[in-house]
Formats: sequence, C-alpha cells, structure tokens
Amino acid sequence: MSLYNAMNGSDYHDPSKLQIITLENAIYIGMKNDLAFVIGTNLFLYEHQSTYNPNMPLRNLFYISSEYQKMVDSNKLYSSTLLEIPAPHFVVFYNGTTKQEDSWYNYLSDSYHNFSGIPDLELKVVTLNIIQVERM
Repeated sequence: MSLYNAMNGSDYHDPSKLQIITLENAIYIGMKNDLAFVIGTNLFLYEHQSTYNPNMPLRNLFYISSEYQKMVDSNKLYSSTLLEIPAPHFVVFYNGTTKQEDSWYNYLSDSYHNFSGIPDLELKVVTLNIIQVERM
C-alpha cells in the first residue's frame, strides 16, 4: 500500500481496497512477476530488475494476459455485453550498475520485426532508475 501511495501521490490506508494478484509459481515461461495488484479500477504490475531488459513489454503482455484470463468468465467472452477489466499499468524498478537515464519507456512495438506505422497492439512499460532516485 505504501509503494502504491508513493508512486501515485495517494493516501490510501485501507488494505481491503488492495487486492494482491501476484502470479505465484507461474507456469507460463517459468517466470514470476514481482508484484501485481488491483486497486480501484486499475491493475498494477511492478517488477524489479538489476539488469536492463528490453523484453519487459513482451513479458508483461504474458503476465497481463494470464491475469485477465483468470478475471474473466470465458463463457461471457461470446456475449453481446462488453466485459470490463481493470486498466493495466506497468512499472519496472531498475537498480543495475549500467548507467541509465532516470526513467525511460519500452514499447511492445519495438519488438515487431520490420514494422512501421501505428501498431494494432501496443504495451508501454515505464522503467524508473531507482539508483538515480536514491542519489537525489
């Protein structure tokens, strides 16, 4: 709750408003995300990395797909009613030794081979260099 408040300038104190959904022992590619939770109508995936990883958008796509599959009744996917899902937010906390900017974005579309134009599917991950923040 305190990390969410610090990241969003909020002042939540009721832990019942926060639903932890961190993927435990994820079978998909054998990866596990560091922290995933829903608060209000938003879903947050927080990761910690000590090395630069340009594949975080693709990894987060796998994570969020898995979470959405668990949240949605698959029988309702074929109904004429729009299913509502929490809006995703992806954050990586970087503390590696390789010099990096204070923050940067990686996009899923960066992975598309020989792609140009506007992507039909995009996912944006912000990385915060927490080493730089600690030095301030």
